[in-house]
Amino acid sequence: MKIIILADSPGTADMFKPVWPFLFTHHDCQLITTHPSATKILSQSQPIYCTDLVSAKTIYDNIKPDLVVTGISSILEDPHIINELTRIAAIDGRVTIALQDYWANHRTLHNRPMLNYWRAVLVPDQLSRDYLLADNYAGEIIVTGHPGWEKCLAAEPVGAKDNEFVLLWAGSATPGGEAIDEESFLFLLAALATIIPTPGLIVRPHPRDEAPARYERLAREAGVTLRPPAAGATDVLLPSADVVLATYSTSLIHAALMKIPAVSLMLPTGGQTKMQAANLSDFPLNQIGAALGVYQDNPNTLAQILIKLRDDDAYRVALRAKQEAFAATLPTQAARNVATAILNFDR
Repeated sequence: MKIIILADSPGTADMFKPVWPFLFTHHDCQLITTHPSATKILSQSQPIYCTDLVSAKTIYDNIKPDLVVTGISSILEDPHIINELTRIAAIDGRVTIALQDYWANHRTLHNRPMLNYWRAVLVPDQLSRDYLLADNYAGEIIVTGHPGWEKCLAAEPVGAKDNEFVLLWAGSATPGGEAIDEESFLFLLAALATIIPTPGLIVRPHPRDEAPARYERLAREAGVTLRPPAAGATDVLLPSADVVLATYSTSLIHAALMKIPAVSLMLPTGGQTKMQAANLSDFPLNQIGAALGVYQDNPNTLAQILIKLRDDDAYRVALRAKQEAFAATLPTQAARNVATAILNFDR
């Protein structure tokens, strides 16, 4: 069987990476990436990097695939290579299967029409399935688990080695999201100014951030010294922090699965605006208690939460119980499940 696999973001690449060996070993597969952040993660799989639809269409025509497997696109600007090639394949009578790496990202304006082209969607958990059903998706929905999430379950948090209370900011400044990310980061800096002693702060820019130097500048203007720039895979990096903060980020899911406190900033003109793009009322982890949401535009609210996470053992234990309950709902052997679902899909 000939298979084309398409990835345009670090999230979908993280989901594809452990699945690739199961497919490549037995089938004629070609991996196509359309953004450097995905290419970097999948580099060992020797993907073809395409930046335009013409090149991608040429590859499609040369391979004449039986099956097209795609992540759900996170690229907001043209060209929407992933979506356009999926439409071409569906019109051509080929089976198209989507891998959903994040809750409800099919609801964004550029992805919503794709519900008509995917024959099946493989999702990480029951909640993702429920969102698709709520949107009247008519194709097959298969709960497989998420290989990238599952990897985090095996990692044990170690905390700060020097006993300093350390925070990690997981940036979400993708193109178009810089203003929301900056507002939320400034909110964090304002909260830190009220905490004594000031926690250590690590920043991990989003892989698609085009101007990550902003964090150093903003922190310097606020009188905060950042720890050395953070790099590395999520399961390696996150255990260096006692708390992970972000707006709407996969890193918060990873932190929760690694039993590290996760705090989601849902400010009215910040994180809540991001939720509206996916027609969600809140970050799902906040709703089930596996992450802590901050909704008031008052830095002292965040400061009090951080102080409790630093000093209140019972508060941390209660949060960890919610995180463990979330982890228990996820399927195991996710990479094998994804590969099996793709290869055994009823065509």
